[in-house]
Amino acid sequence: CAIVFALAAITDYFDGYLARKYQNVSPLGALLDPIADKMLIAGSLVMLAGVGRGKIFTMIAALMICRDIGISGIRLLALEQGHTIAVTSLGKWKTFIQSIAITCLIVNHDLFGWPWRTVGMLCMWAALALSLFSAWQYGVGYYEKAKTSLLGPS
Repeated sequence: CAIVFALAAITDYFDGYLARKYQNVSPLGALLDPIADKMLIAGSLVMLAGVGRGKIFTMIAALMICRDIGISGIRLLALEQGHTIAVTSLGKWKTFIQSIAITCLIVNHDLFGWPWRTVGMLCMWAALALSLFSAWQYGVGYYEKAKTSLLGPS
């Protein structure tokens, strides 16, 4: 399972990289890629929380999923108002570290002399910190772009 998840995460990265490199970004791809990313991550977090990885992990998973839904909502609201909110580098790092954490937590025990569960939980805490900070950045970015439409003319 860890190998399948890691391969899915790696192919997602290369898909985006190649699309940008060859300027082959379509509106459908721009719509579906973030949805697929969130489904992969959220589905994995829910499955890990469901197999009893502990109440703290369940709280982290819930916060991360709620953050992703909230950011998607902010981006849709901004789009509806004619603004775009670009993906930040912190958001990309968050996804990368989250993917490492999920891969390690799927393994969940020491293997090849590597403490997979410990590394997974450390990465998950780091991803949570990046997640919350980048959510704040997205919120500030949206507020700055939509100030006039939210508050009206001054």
